Amino acid sequence: MVPVLSLCMDVQQISLGEAIKQMKLLTKNNIRFSFSFTSFNQDKNTSEGVIKVHAALLRKQSQPHILEYIDTMQELPKRCNIPLLMTFNGLHIKI
Repeated sequence: MVPVLSLCMDVQQISLGEAIKQMKLLTKNNIRFSFSFTSFNQDKNTSEGVIKVHAALLRKQSQPHILEYIDTMQELPKRCNIPLLMTFNGLHIKI
């Protein structure tokens, strides 16, 4: 399945819903994907800026607004807030 793309000022975009759908499909087929997000630590009210994940697979999702994944390069389980996703496989996520 190919993601639906739109062009806006020569930037390829994908909807947030379609990006999540593609992540699930790729994970099901054991195909790693990349994405980036803006970090945010709610407890400390701090950010480490943009985090780039070069190879990931999803884990079982326990909360609707959290993306749980395995960073397969570091072999570590991690998570991020779905609303803070910025890119998926090089495509800008539009909200």
